[in-house]
Amino acid sequence: MKLCLALIAGPDGQDWDVPPVPLDDPSPRTLREYRFAWTDDFGGAPVTADTRAALEKLAETLAELGCCVERLDPPGFDFDAAWQAYGEIFGAEVGVGMPFPQRMLGHLLGPIMYKDEPGYRAVMRGCGLNMQRYVIALSRRDALIESMERFLAGWDAWLCPVSSTPAFTHRKPATKGPGQPIEVDGQQVPYWAGSVSHASVLNLTGNPVVVLPVGRSRDGLPIGVQVVGKRWRDMGLLAIAEQLEKVTGPLQRPAGY
Repeated sequence: MKLCLALIAGPDGQDWDVPPVPLDDPSPRTLREYRFAWTDDFGGAPVTADTRAALEKLAETLAELGCCVERLDPPGFDFDAAWQAYGEIFGAEVGVGMPFPQRMLGHLLGPIMYKDEPGYRAVMRGCGLNMQRYVIALSRRDALIESMERFLAGWDAWLCPVSSTPAFTHRKPATKGPGQPIEVDGQQVPYWAGSVSHASVLNLTGNPVVVLPVGRSRDGLPIGVQVVGKRWRDMGLLAIAEQLEKVTGPLQRPAGY
């Protein structure tokens, strides 16, 4: 992964928003030298019992190996504001390429069509944002980035769920109306909330993430963990992931696949 990142990272003269951040390979450290915060809550987003158990087991294993481990969410981080800002920014940027009538139709009818999907409702509302409201959403994102970075200043990585469930079956996505719900321990959870609630927050803040296998469900399906690092510290995060992989092991193909 380090080799791949070294080949694709950095400015190329085409996307001027990419900063020339050096990809310095950090000095080697042993696993026990790292500090890990972890959570299975993530702003109240639903998570299966199997996922919670797998994360807790990983945290206990790391503590037994001598790591500093603490169950902790970013203090003061507003997850609801993050999901809202992500949806509005995403919707506004996608909406720019839409014909005006289509954009306004999504802006007006989307919140009604997706009344049970707060994240996707924000995307539809974002399609009709004017420049002033778009800039306000970007300012909210900046405040959330500051909050996340302030939290990570005291930790080498933050461990959290990838999604609400292990791998789930193919189903209708939330692109042309509300998607089919996802089952979380027998509870029907809206498609957006069950599939991307956890990943979208880190997409918003721009923190690098490595996903590692952390266990299996009772049905034998893989469960992953997001290993979240500081912004612009991609190589450092990959070094942490290399050490964590010695604990989590490689991805094992589920039976029958």
